[in-house]
This record gives sequence, C-alpha cells and structure tokens, in this order.
Amino acid sequence: METVKQTVAIWGVGKCMQDCYGDIAADEKISYFVDNASEKWGQRYTDDRIECICPDDLLKKEVTLVYIAIYDLKQYAKIQQQIKHLQIGSRHIYEVWTEKKQRKEILFLEKTGYLEREIYRRKSDERLVKYFCYTLPTNICNFRCDYCYMKQLAGESVFETAPWQKKMPHAPQYMAYSLRRERMGGICFVSLAAGGETLLVEGVEELVCELLKDGHIVKIATNGVITETLDKILEIPSDLLKNLIICFSVHYLELIKTHTLEIFLSNIEKVRDSAASLYTIIVASDVYYPYVKEIKEKFWDRLGIYPQVDVMRDDSDLLHPVILTQLSQEVYEDTWDSWGSEKFRFRRTEGLQEVHQCMAGKSYFYVDAFAGGVRYCSAFRNEQEDLTNIYQNLDKDIAVQPVKECPAKWCFAGADIFPLRILGDKVNAPAYGDMYQQVDKWGKSYIKPSLLELLNRDLG
Repeated sequence: METVKQTVAIWGVGKCMQDCYGDIAADEKISYFVDNASEKWGQRYTDDRIECICPDDLLKKEVTLVYIAIYDLKQYAKIQQQIKHLQIGSRHIYEVWTEKKQRKEILFLEKTGYLEREIYRRKSDERLVKYFCYTLPTNICNFRCDYCYMKQLAGESVFETAPWQKKMPHAPQYMAYSLRRERMGGICFVSLAAGGETLLVEGVEELVCELLKDGHIVKIATNGVITETLDKILEIPSDLLKNLIICFSVHYLELIKTHTLEIFLSNIEKVRDSAASLYTIIVASDVYYPYVKEIKEKFWDRLGIYPQVDVMRDDSDLLHPVILTQLSQEVYEDTWDSWGSEKFRFRRTEGLQEVHQCMAGKSYFYVDAFAGGVRYCSAFRNEQEDLTNIYQNLDKDIAVQPVKECPAKWCFAGADIFPLRILGDKVNAPAYGDMYQQVDKWGKSYIKPSLLELLNRDLG
C-alpha cells in the first residue's frame, strides 16, 4: 500500500522548536513554520531557511500535518483547537522527536551489544562511586498540594496534562547506557525524580529495571497512588529489586481529598513486603499542623511507624535560607520533633554547619534527563552553561573538576551530600541509610539490611 505523502509544518519557532528540529528535519521534510505572531510571517528560520507563514495560509499551502512546538500547556491547547478547526492533523513535536530519537538510540545500542549484557551483581565490599540526581522532564501531577514548589513556579497550569508530557525523553536503555557502570568507574546511586509525579512518566519502570541491571542503587520518589506503574516496578526480578528504594511522599490532605489514603497505605505495605526498600516522608508544612495527631495515629495504627519529616525552606536566596513556617520556633520544633525523625533533626540544623570543600562535580551530579545537561547541583540551576552532557562522549567518564567553593551559604543537596560524606568527613550527619531507615513497631526494617550496609558507607 502506497504511503500518503504529508506536507508538514511546525507551529512555533522558539525554544521547543529549537530543541527538537534538528533530529526531526534529518528524517523528514519540513515545508513551513507557522505562528500567530504577524511579525514572524515571511521570516525564514533555521539553517534550512524555512519560511514562517500565517495560520490562514495552512490550507492554501495544502499542509496536512502540523507539529506543535510549544511548551506552555495553555498556549498548546489553544493552538491545538485552532488547527482542529482547520481540519488538519496535529501532534506535539516532542512526541515526534522522542519516537525518532528512541528508534535511533535502540539501533545504536544494538551495535554495542549493551542490550544483551549480563546482570551485574555487586560485591559485598563494593562502594558507591557517584550520586546522580536525575530529573525527568514532566510537571504533570495527579495531586494539587498547596505547598507544591512547581505550583509556585508555574501556577495552576502545572496540573493540566497533555499526552506528550508523559513521554520518556530517550529510550530507557539508552539513558541507562549513559550511566553504565563501566563508564562511571563503579556502581552509582541514581535518584529519579520529576517536577510532577514520577510514576506518571511512561516507561519509568523500564528505566528503573535497566539501571538495576547495571548494579546501580536506584531511588524513585512518588506520591504512592499510581498503582499500575508501581505494580510494574514490583514485577522486576527480586534479585534486582533489592537495590531499589521507593520514597513515598505523604501528601495527607490530597490523599483525603482524593479518597486514596487506603491505596497509599496498601502500596506501602506491598513494597514493604517485597524485596525492595522504602521510606515514607512528610514535609513540615503548616497546613498539616491541625492534623498532626490524626496523621500520626493513622500511620502508627496501620503501619507501626511515623513518617520521616523534611523541612520546607525558601531557597531563592543562596545566602539566606528561610524555614517556611508561621509557627514560633518552639511550637515548630516541638510539633515535628515528636515524630522521631532523624532526617528532621539533621535538616533543621544542617545550614548551621560550616561547609568544607565540596566534591560535587566529581562525586555528585545534577542531570537534566531531557537535554542531558550536567551541573554540580541545584544551587547552580541558574548557570548559563552546563558542565558537560551526559549523552555526549559516551566512551568517557563525565567527571569534571569539583566545585570546592559553593556560592550557597548552605547545602542545597544536604540531605544526600552530608550523609554520603561528599563534603568530607568533618560534617555532623548520620550515615545515609541510618537517616532514612524506618523500623516498624513489629521490628520490620523498611530499608533491607544488605542495602542499609551499603548506604552507610561513605561514597568511595
């Protein structure tokens, strides 16, 4: 059957187009750009000198398919309706880009033999060599927490969803290949998170599995109610799951509002009884102050634990961190100290410690999973240039010179960097495993013993 030839236009000439154009144009002809801004009409863009036309000219030019290159969800929805009114097909350019990119990445991996690699089983005396904060590019979430940092940055639009926002930016196998053990010089700690809910990213269970095959320790943060994806993760063989930690974030008011508390608690029990490790954590937000007794009772009666507690801080000023609470210091500390959380006790005071030479850039990395940009940590999020790119020079280690002198007065990644001794051994902090460990009233450990031992070793 003969394939119908499409006349393709790209709507938008900004960053979204620039991120995706090269890979798409390498495979198919782009005939036009299109935009609502009249000042762009008649202008030519990219090295291919493609003309930007008025939306009214799409039919005149016999355009049959439009790739929408807009990141903003509200603008995307309006443009999608505008194109639908013209009875022309449309897709988000990110969807097209990821499909083409992933096909090429799998073809590359087939040539390397990586896809047929043997599962790596770590040695009893092995140490972690690097820590990666690996951020997946999705802001979508099924919860609407008042204290959500993404909500503060993006407003209510963070809760609007579009299919393309769930796409994994690269083939999971390729992402794992970029972090493979041979390249990094040993096994690593890979912390997976997203601006929204991590388990809503399509294929995240494949990424977890691929990383575990290389012997890495993987931590994934979740709000705990995306059961379908969680069940897929728990189908991973037990000998791999023993290197997985699932962080359950307790967003109690959303759990009550969405009638998902029972699902949340059941999923915790499911992971607790598996080969994987876990911990639960709640933020010390003032919105929970009236519910402290209620939350503690529900967790103690059902699970035999209290969640770990994390502080909320305004980190917009690198030199003057502010704990976000309207409570007096005495009431604040009495309220949250009563949970017996090692993490809270540490996080409450970590900013008071003198920061010695930091090894971020050698042992700790902040990675943008979409573009591959590598930075020291989130304190450098506003820097104009990346240190390197995780997807480039794949035959070489990514280590660069350590930061040593940090621009921040306190450590943005202190809950990870201090316990793993990435700042050296002079800091006063519990070992990583001990800080996150939870043992229920029946004596069951949430972080399994073999993993706890590894996590309590300094990064080597």
